[in-house]
Amino acid sequence: MRPTFLLSACAAAGVLSGCSPIISDTLLSPAERRERSIEHARAAVKAQKSGNLAILKSELDAAVAGRGGDARARADIGQIMLDFGRPDMAIQVIEPAYKLPAPKVTPALWSVALSAATKLDDKARAEEARVNGMAAIDAIKAQLDRPAVGDRDKAILILMSMDAVDFLQTKAVDKPAEAIKLAEKLAAYAKQSPLALSRCALAYAELSGTPKDLDKAITLAEDALLFAREQGTVDSVLVRLKDTLGWVHLLRGNQQDLEAARLLLREVVDESPDNATYRYHLARTWESLGLLDRAVTEYQRVLFLRPDDSETKQRLKVLKSLGGQATMPAKAPAPATTDRPVQ
Repeated sequence: MRPTFLLSACAAAGVLSGCSPIISDTLLSPAERRERSIEHARAAVKAQKSGNLAILKSELDAAVAGRGGDARARADIGQIMLDFGRPDMAIQVIEPAYKLPAPKVTPALWSVALSAATKLDDKARAEEARVNGMAAIDAIKAQLDRPAVGDRDKAILILMSMDAVDFLQTKAVDKPAEAIKLAEKLAAYAKQSPLALSRCALAYAELSGTPKDLDKAITLAEDALLFAREQGTVDSVLVRLKDTLGWVHLLRGNQQDLEAARLLLREVVDESPDNATYRYHLARTWESLGLLDRAVTEYQRVLFLRPDDSETKQRLKVLKSLGGQATMPAKAPAPATTDRPVQ
């Protein structure tokens, strides 16, 4: 029998307080489980290329089991396969979860299904994923209007709601107004969940961009970080919340915001130098400050970590055409503080 989406008491507390969610009982940390799953996913890709179907199935099963074995686990591994440029294998990973009862299937799974089908130009699969994703979101909206039975149920609903906002924000769905409305519901429902408040901040900042909503995004992102610190959140989540606050400052974009973004994102990259998204946000900050050489250097570091990032390639091309040059070789990423200080 396929495992259902179950959260331990520790996991429920993690989502509500901002600690890393743990979706299976294991001695490994969340970061270690993810890294192990990625290794299994890489081995699966290698087995597929060599035509060894037995090893392919074994490695995929191990990758999914390492993330808990449920629909969210399949969505995680499916996304990894998309990052590897293998939408066909992403479909292979997530399709078994289609048989689960609808309430057990997170919108994150339908996001992966939609992205994979779009890349494969499979219109029928894409439409199926879109319809199923919207149906899941309708159910989530109804649940947000009712009080949760307990912490575990509330934690599951918060995770599902964050996934739903992501689904509505994808280019293939493109429903920004609905995403903002759902974010409003989620912010009211999860008033002291740092991860939920941070996700809502992103929705306001990225999807609306009005001065009022940008101010609201800053407040939500600051509250998320404050609550996380008060609740003793693990360092990896604190870094993620600081990145969100820095990114939202960058999107609001006045001079004071840019300075706040610079300080936050340099700190974030120092603490997590191998995260391409964090480095991309820092590169955008250098670009907004007019420090083109630093932006070029940071974009090159992003490409070292994420070689197929088309948006970064385009920004790098534009900056180089404007005279931007790297201040150091684009080898393995280095901490942000290795750059000379800003004058």
